[in-house]
Amino acid sequence: MIDYKALYLKAALRAGFILLCMFAVITVILVICIGLPEWLSRKIARRALADPEPGTTRPGRRCGTRMEQIEWIRFYPLKKRILLLVWLFFAVFSAMAFQVYILAGGGIAGDAKDIGFSLFFCLMTVVTLVPMLRYILCPYHSMPGLNRILSKEEMDSLMTREHFQQVRFSDEDLDRSHPIYRSANWLVAEGTVISKKLAVMAHLEYGYGFKRHGFHRVRLEVYYLNGQKIKIQLGRWPIDSREREKARKLEQFLAEENIRMDALGGMGWKEKLQDRIAGEYGCLPPELESEAEKIIYLLKNDTSEIKQHIL
Repeated sequence: MIDYKALYLKAALRAGFILLCMFAVITVILVICIGLPEWLSRKIARRALADPEPGTTRPGRRCGTRMEQIEWIRFYPLKKRILLLVWLFFAVFSAMAFQVYILAGGGIAGDAKDIGFSLFFCLMTVVTLVPMLRYILCPYHSMPGLNRILSKEEMDSLMTREHFQQVRFSDEDLDRSHPIYRSANWLVAEGTVISKKLAVMAHLEYGYGFKRHGFHRVRLEVYYLNGQKIKIQLGRWPIDSREREKARKLEQFLAEENIRMDALGGMGWKEKLQDRIAGEYGCLPPELESEAEKIIYLLKNDTSEIKQHIL
């Protein structure tokens, strides 16, 4: 006769040991990831954008494309591994629960709380499978607005023969806290790649959650010619005269790159901008059928006239 109690105890101990080990590993990785200092990401940015050509080899460094190097500025490859590890945590627990409550016999699975807890993990495993795969299989998170349209090879080719230099602002705080790199066709700010040809207008969005502490979080929103909105987190800005000075310097820089800051005023300017963008985007040559073909066409041609019509 099968001793279901012993079988249940053995399976539970095995599942508990595996889960404890996985939890310990995940905790260590999260602590390391959260505690990574800002200077490390800036150092990665300098090294990633210093290579004269993508794939340039250096002693002791793995050959990689420029986009692969830019991805490490915000540690996206590490985040993908952590997310996969967390999902596997749910998957292993779900498999163990299935073994205990189904294969070991329904007679021992009489505790409604245990069954509900196990069903919750099983449900979380199934529900999060598609979002997890979308995040992990996304080729480059550092190129928002284009990473769901273009292939990995197409995005890599866009960085070929692009030479980046760090922008030097007269405002030392802006220069130090928000390093921006630019090339002939692209900007890289806070690990986010922005197309200068697709960018129509930019807008600073202020958050007020920390206003009582003398600062608030600021986000730069960039609107593309295909209607996409790119968000770049600029961190915490002090609420004083320096904030206005930083915003003015940033506006001057973007104007030099043919990106207007808050060009449309009044109520409903976002809807007005989207309508104008949709109108110009719909006037592209009819032979461009797919979204990728339209984006490549805009990236390879001068878009100044289209931007003027929109603004």
